[in-house]
Amino acid sequence: MKKNLPMIIRVLISALFLLSAFAKLYPSPMYGITKIFEEGQLIPMGFSEGMAPYFSRFIIAIEFFIAFAILQRNYLKKLVIPTSIIMLIVFSLHLAYSIFLGDSENCGCFGELIPMSPLEALIKNIITIGILGFLYKNIPKDENNSYSKLSIQFLSIMLLMFALLPVQTLGKNKQISSFSEYVVSDIDINDGKKILCFFDAGCEHCMDAAKSLNQLSDSIADFPEMHIIFSDSEADRIPEFFIYAGREYSHQVLPFNNGDAEINQCPPGGQEGVDALAELLGVETLLLNEEHGETKPKRIALVDEKVCIGCTLCIKACPVDAFVGSSKVMTQVIAEECTGCDLCLPVCPVDCIDMVEVKPAKEILFINYLQFYEELYEKQTHEKKQRTIAKRRFEFREMRIERNKQERTDLLEARVIALKEKMAKDKTQKETIEAAMNRVSTSKADDEVK
Repeated sequence: MKKNLPMIIRVLISALFLLSAFAKLYPSPMYGITKIFEEGQLIPMGFSEGMAPYFSRFIIAIEFFIAFAILQRNYLKKLVIPTSIIMLIVFSLHLAYSIFLGDSENCGCFGELIPMSPLEALIKNIITIGILGFLYKNIPKDENNSYSKLSIQFLSIMLLMFALLPVQTLGKNKQISSFSEYVVSDIDINDGKKILCFFDAGCEHCMDAAKSLNQLSDSIADFPEMHIIFSDSEADRIPEFFIYAGREYSHQVLPFNNGDAEINQCPPGGQEGVDALAELLGVETLLLNEEHGETKPKRIALVDEKVCIGCTLCIKACPVDAFVGSSKVMTQVIAEECTGCDLCLPVCPVDCIDMVEVKPAKEILFINYLQFYEELYEKQTHEKKQRTIAKRRFEFREMRIERNKQERTDLLEARVIALKEKMAKDKTQKETIEAAMNRVSTSKADDEVK
């Protein structure tokens, strides 16, 4: 066992470096090396955007090289093990600096495959350095070394890295899509014209759009490549989606809701909003995190009567039907129903809507604990009632919109059917008249012959 221990250690170290190299290429090689390793690790460390692509491939190539070279006896003690130790020491110094700055996020040593904090990665590196030191002391001196073989291996791995994952240089006029960070595909959406679609596999409109795009691609010679991002709500229907579309496109599934967001990240709702979310979800409440925005007091919409033109766009935008009015008639707001969502502001063409602060109807003064908590409970009960009413009004609005849509569809179908029946009837009448006229013409012709 003692005789085989150095070889076992070498196999384990090789596996560790292989895992580290492959992890940096996860979930797909181009995405892993560009978005996670370069943009997530190297550029924040100070590497320029032009240098990071070359250094990232160099580092991964070194890891692959060490993984293979450490299993050989070629310059093992003179070059391979010392190089591995130096590399780990450099990374450990960076990790120590990250820990000093208070960083506790994923350090990226194993990419997104195995998330590790800087402290965990530093401990891993220290243990690995110790094992390599033990290995260095317990292996014999190098014999029959071949520098040329080692160089060929290193250059071959480096060549493969840059051949399989070429560095993409950006021209001055090349635009970088703001959606690049979401795309996990071999298609580079920043290279030329591309079509990026956000679809739901169970949505009929999305299926029709994909089918239309497929038909366009058949008729247009230089039609751009297309990549689809599906939500995971109906991911099981993706095969049916492509059957209907007529072609399978490059695609990925993006989680609709990863559940990682805390309930305290909505500053507009304030601490009361956090408490309400905690009650709704059945979890413990948290203190409000104001890093995500400014907490504002409750506000309601107020319409300037002199400026309002009665376009009704605010009525269509309001999710709780808090606006009252009709076309070319001044619109007003039901103050008790307004939730202060601000959705009416961007749609108003004449900027006649202002959001005014609503002062609390009653401030709770502390006299004693019993009085304070009774009034607090009364206030929370009232606010909960308001939220329930707002939710019901929203649900009723959605139901009304769907009902009106269905009624319009039914009316259109009825008109189409009536039109087809009328056309059929007119056609029958026309044929009857033409037959009668033909008979008259035939009869006149017979009379003239006689």
